[in-house]
Amino acid sequence: MTKTKQTPSNQAEKKGPLAKTVTLEIDDQEVDFNVSLAHYNRFVNSVTADDKVSPACNFLTSTVAT
Repeated sequence: MTKTKQTPSNQAEKKGPLAKTVTLEIDDQEVDFNVSLAHYNRFVNSVTADDKVSPACNFLTSTVAT
């Protein structure tokens, strides 16, 4: 079962007031994504009519918490 939750975190707050941490829970493992407005804007600007997958992959890999 997959669950998602959004929680404010110190790491996300450092990136600005619109930054969010999204936690994706798959089975018993949690994966956190620290998403800021800059990350989102970069993603939207890189999406083209011919390429939507590569920008999405780059967005996810650049926002995943280590």
